[in-house]
Amino acid sequence: MPMQIVPYNLVVSSDAQRSPELDVQKLVNWYIVLDQYAPKVKALNPTPGTEFYYQFNDGKDPVRKLYVYRNSNIAVVGNKVYLYNLNENATPIFASVIGNIKTNIGFVCICNNNEWLMITDGVAGYAYNFTTGVFSQILTVNGFTDNPFYCAYFNSFFVVCTKDSNQWQTSAENDPTNWIIIDSPNISYLSYKADTFQGIAAINQRLLLFGNYIAETWYSGSSPVNPQFPYLRDNNAVFEFGCAASQTIATGFSSNTGVVVWLRQIKDGISAICMTDGSQITKISTSAIDWAIQQYSIINDAYAFCFNIDGLSFYEITFPTQNVTWLANITTLDSNGQASWSNLEMLDGSAHAITSHAYNGTVNSHFVGSSLGPYLLKLKSSVNTNFLVANGAKTTDPIKRYAIGSIFYTPNYDKFIIHQFIMDFETGVGILNSSESNPVIFFSASYDNGHTYRFIGKSQLGKQGDYNLKQIFYNLGISRRFIAKIESYDAVRMYLIGSSLLITPLPTFPVQG
Repeated sequence: MPMQIVPYNLVVSSDAQRSPELDVQKLVNWYIVLDQYAPKVKALNPTPGTEFYYQFNDGKDPVRKLYVYRNSNIAVVGNKVYLYNLNENATPIFASVIGNIKTNIGFVCICNNNEWLMITDGVAGYAYNFTTGVFSQILTVNGFTDNPFYCAYFNSFFVVCTKDSNQWQTSAENDPTNWIIIDSPNISYLSYKADTFQGIAAINQRLLLFGNYIAETWYSGSSPVNPQFPYLRDNNAVFEFGCAASQTIATGFSSNTGVVVWLRQIKDGISAICMTDGSQITKISTSAIDWAIQQYSIINDAYAFCFNIDGLSFYEITFPTQNVTWLANITTLDSNGQASWSNLEMLDGSAHAITSHAYNGTVNSHFVGSSLGPYLLKLKSSVNTNFLVANGAKTTDPIKRYAIGSIFYTPNYDKFIIHQFIMDFETGVGILNSSESNPVIFFSASYDNGHTYRFIGKSQLGKQGDYNLKQIFYNLGISRRFIAKIESYDAVRMYLIGSSLLITPLPTFPVQG
């Protein structure tokens, strides 16, 4: 039979199934981008790297939370709340402690209106006035709950739910220090079914209340029964699922609308990662990812955040006990409503070492908090290394990017000769006068459905300006299956456009009776 050039699917999402015989796809420190007008619609882009920006103190506490409102930049590190300012060059002018909170570790929630910043940590609530610079604990004598959990600001009122309870309440209008309305606290309940709070999120004129196994949607309005309470429940938007991990609730944007993304839970178990704009709910995780998460020993310590960079929106979720980070590109969903997924890893294979994200539009910069200590980092697509602390010293680590493609086989599972494996990378990306002057890609192949891989060799991506290279590997044997695995360790631009195989199918001879 004649030789054939056939496409090979190396531009894949992380979607490894229970058995490698079914699917072994994995994507690490790359993500898929789509361009319907390009010759090849899908490509792999490198995930952003991190670089050191500022160290808040000499301790070892990681950054728990970052938050930005206009040019007021807030960081919670240990039990200290920092305010840091930037100039037009995005360099720090100063960072000062504006207050202390009661906890050193764990969950922190922050919201604001034009005048006030509000913080809750599961033990107490705190208010900071942007104008006066006064930071204070919110007093329970002012009607505030004893165990404030999530907080939000929604249509002129601050909202807080009580930890391990179904109770939630609103503040006086635009005042997080006062929670007494007409001589009593303004209280309501998560009441569709018996449950306790996991979190609150405000999006697109909707207030979402998450329990463990239910979710309720509320909107602005009042009822004759309780006219002082400023919200009404939408009884057409009450759902039979809740949230498995409070810190996975994150707000972001997708398809030009605000969205909330979270790790969903039903009474029968962990079910999926979901996204909603406040009306329609979409399951964005695949069955393979759902299965992987269900194998984790602990999931309620997971944390997540959304960010938008290079015109794309992402949801990043880390399971610290499992030491795994997943990244979803939520900008474009497939026909099933699912996102394309990849994994983020440090060089040693551990989870992505960042805890939270905040974007400052004034200086057009993405900031992330480090899980390695009190370090403020920049998240930049132009950076191809990750910040690292080694032996107490600040340094950088190469980003290992690798992909395991789909299983290739002929329609009848016949054997085929593999003459060539061809990849189409952006070339000429070497950096002059550096260790990255002549970057390479490493290639391995599996012929047994991904159970084992054999290292084949490496190919150059080109010195600076060498734009005409191709990554071609020859004479790869005879097989019924083929899986490609590629790896890169060089701190350069790393864009994969596609790949293909040159094969000769071998005829199947009938068995003589």
